[in-house]
Amino acid sequence: MAASQPNTAGQGTYDQEACPVKEIESLQEWTGVIGGAGEIGMCGLGLQTTGQDPLASKIRLACVALPDRGVCAADLFRLGSDALDELAVLMEDDRVMKVMHEAKVGLAFLQAKLGRRLKFKNVFDIMLASQVCWSGFYDLVPSSSKKNPWKKRPVDHSLEALAERHLGVRLDRSQEALEWSEKPVSRKLIRSAARRAQTLLPLQACFQELIRRNHLERVADIELRAIAPVVEMELSGIYLDEGAARKLAAEKEAALVRAVMDLQASARDWLSSIALS
Repeated sequence: MAASQPNTAGQGTYDQEACPVKEIESLQEWTGVIGGAGEIGMCGLGLQTTGQDPLASKIRLACVALPDRGVCAADLFRLGSDALDELAVLMEDDRVMKVMHEAKVGLAFLQAKLGRRLKFKNVFDIMLASQVCWSGFYDLVPSSSKKNPWKKRPVDHSLEALAERHLGVRLDRSQEALEWSEKPVSRKLIRSAARRAQTLLPLQACFQELIRRNHLERVADIELRAIAPVVEMELSGIYLDEGAARKLAAEKEAALVRAVMDLQASARDWLSSIALS
């Protein structure tokens, strides 16, 4: 069916003009930010990386959005590996909800950079929530075909699309990974990343309400709980008994061949019965 705007009651507030950004200058300040998230029990977390591959690229900037406290931005190149350790403590704290967009990517980077398994807890992924809420919807857009003047287009779940659709906010789409490799990072880039992080909490409130009103709590819970295992499997792989897998595949193939032959035999018998009658 064509997508119509779901009810977005409870979406929270967002002031696109007022986005106070505090640039973290020391590890002590960063520890205070992590502690603040722990006291509140919720934060938005945006990570900016130098590339898409968690094994080859690095996390450059971490933006933590706290309710009514603005956004804190930390240059992790400058703060060093101890800042990542502090972030890992936050990610494993089940008392704090961490709101992210496309959390799987961010969590993969954190685990790869720290070089150890992390027990991620209480992570709310805006992208997954959107996919759950918009499942079965699509947009109708003009087509070049004369026979079918309209075609289906999947719903866009990017942060830019979600911010515009649910909050009426336009975010900058022009950021490139190469820009995050530069030293130092420009204030323009930091502010742009902070504005993205600022949208996370109001979007979470919006989707939490949509999930509740559409009775999707169980589906959303399963999807969100699956993030950490998927990260682990993609980074470390899974154990596979190759011999047993090949044996199972051969058995299934033989069963399929027998089924086809039985079907052909039944068809021949049916045709013969018709001819005789």
